[in-house]
Amino acid sequence: MSEVGTVVVSLGCLVAAAAGLLPPRFGAPLAVAVGLGLVGAGFSAVALSPLCAYLVVALSRTVMRERATRRRLEASSAAARAAQTREAVLGERTRIAGDIHDVVAHTASALLVQLMAMRSLLEDNPVDVPRLRAMLDRGVEVARASMHETQTVLSALRGGGPDWAQVHQLANDFAMTSGLPCEIVLPDPAPALDQDAALALYRTVQEALTNTVRHSAAERVRVEVTVQDGRVLATVEDIEGQRRQPRPELPSGGQGLAGLRERVAAAGGTLVAGPTATGFLVRLTLPVAR
Repeated sequence: MSEVGTVVVSLGCLVAAAAGLLPPRFGAPLAVAVGLGLVGAGFSAVALSPLCAYLVVALSRTVMRERATRRRLEASSAAARAAQTREAVLGERTRIAGDIHDVVAHTASALLVQLMAMRSLLEDNPVDVPRLRAMLDRGVEVARASMHETQTVLSALRGGGPDWAQVHQLANDFAMTSGLPCEIVLPDPAPALDQDAALALYRTVQEALTNTVRHSAAERVRVEVTVQDGRVLATVEDIEGQRRQPRPELPSGGQGLAGLRERVAAAGGTLVAGPTATGFLVRLTLPVAR
């Protein structure tokens, strides 16, 4: 091949290689055109050289683009995992805040009831010492129950959850500290609940009983848990009587039933609450653990 032919073929290969940097719909026709041009110019023996140059560059370009795309996807996945981690941490902090609220609000309400009753009793003349002592004993029991509640929260944070005995004890503690009769009916055998559902049930019963003390003029309370169609149905109903002087309105703990609805929804359940003809009803449904 003459020197001129070498230059022509080299230029053809250079043009075809440059075409490999273009999108295939533009580069491939250009490389083919260069090859056909070499054939027309009498360089049939080396007509495939531009096509080879084009393919090498085009394939190299494709590989580099795929690697760049993979790096972007990996970076995007890492960012998504980091966002999920931050969301999980935030969700855990929110759950811990809700648990602390439930314990503190429940205990503070019970203690406030006892302190207000003792203050009222001290205003009497003469003071009913045995009754005052009984109220002090109730306050001590409330403090002990608060310690137990704190242990329940810590247990939940370690991966455990309240059991049915603790739900029953919750109703008993309420009856003792509030002075209101509290009937509790649990299913036999008791269904298994996962940790989130068990904690949602416990906190719902606790919040409903606490609200009874804060806002209700109830004469008695009934807690009933049944199993229907693979779901747990729990109701807390307070029944108002003919109390002449309603209980004084106590301050709210802040989150209340609104926060519980989020907890219950996260556990796969539903929560509704509202007044009835005789008082107030909280109704909770949760899935049974599989």
